[in-house]
Amino acid sequence: MKKVILMLLSFVVMNSCNSQQKMDLEKVEFTKDYKEILKNTKFQTDAREIVTTLPIAYTKDVGGYKFGTVSFVNNASTSAKSPTVGVLINNSTERITKGLKIEIEDTSTVIVF
Repeated sequence: MKKVILMLLSFVVMNSCNSQQKMDLEKVEFTKDYKEILKNTKFQTDAREIVTTLPIAYTKDVGGYKFGTVSFVNNASTSAKSPTVGVLINNSTERITKGLKIEIEDTSTVIVF
């Protein structure tokens, strides 16, 4: 009986660890639909990236993403500037990923002259 409980407990722990894995943006396949990258997040698609003028879908829910060894965390403050992860889209009909845009602002460091 102890073995069954121990196996069940280890299965639950392993399953919860797998569900907490973050998507590595460094390894994104650019042939995928942008919704596959932004799955399980609330995202907006009503903007264009200012430099490329491509449509961009972005989310402020960055807790599920990382870039290489850098893991992103959600901003708990209510500041106007929040970290975002954006996916550049080729056009509104094909919706193929063409690039990424990551915005992070560190407001914890203030330099006073």
